[in-house]
Amino acid sequence: MTVPPPTVVFTHRKSAWEHRHLLFALAGRDIRARYRQSFLGVYWAVLNPLLQTLVFWLVFSRFLRMSAGTVPFVVLYFSGVIFWNFFTTAITGAMGSVATQMYLLEKHRFPAVILPLASVLARGMDLTVSAGIFGLLLAWYAMPVPVTALVIVPLLVIGLAATIGISLLTAALNTLYRDVAQLVGLAFTLGFFLTPVVYDTEAVPAGYRTWLLLNPVATVIHGVRIALFRGELPSLADTWPGALASVVLLAIGWIAFRQLQSTFTEVL
Repeated sequence: MTVPPPTVVFTHRKSAWEHRHLLFALAGRDIRARYRQSFLGVYWAVLNPLLQTLVFWLVFSRFLRMSAGTVPFVVLYFSGVIFWNFFTTAITGAMGSVATQMYLLEKHRFPAVILPLASVLARGMDLTVSAGIFGLLLAWYAMPVPVTALVIVPLLVIGLAATIGISLLTAALNTLYRDVAQLVGLAFTLGFFLTPVVYDTEAVPAGYRTWLLLNPVATVIHGVRIALFRGELPSLADTWPGALASVVLLAIGWIAFRQLQSTFTEVL
């Protein structure tokens, strides 16, 4: 059997959706590889956000005596941690997906975009497990889930669009410039403080809030908290900046990946 040349592999025009079975297979392989020969296995998906929340509770609630209003500290922090963790781990995993799995593209005919998409999809399992723990926390503190919680679905779409866009962009650039990982790590460090993970958005002065909510992850966390803790729908003024930023990031990431994919084999 003749292996198609790299240019054919990367210009193959079948959509990612037509290769969805491969997408799910690669995501499953990613999950199994991540937890294989691990002492706690999949329980890391539970332990990691819980330990982070515990540290935040200890530092900000007990040491610094910060107030979380009527919402229990643990619930407030966990509602931010689970989305921030998904965002950062999905991008980190997708960033190296093409560079480390080039051999797959050289042997098989499928769109290169499948690799970063599969990595993002695999991290969805961690988000699902964390969401289940979050539900148990709400039950523990006897916090009812209002009907406005349904707005979480479109909010997740906003966050997912931004995550995919940045994942595609970093995966493509990482094949050309190996210091992309350092830049992304720095961006995550700075971005953590510009995202309302351990503080409430209402604590931010109104003049800066719109700029803060240009961050799609901030939009998701803010909207989820408004819907769950207040029983209200997040306002359009608070939602459109992050939604617009997500669309822009998705478009930039997709276009950049399509433009750069023909250079992958030349560089790697």
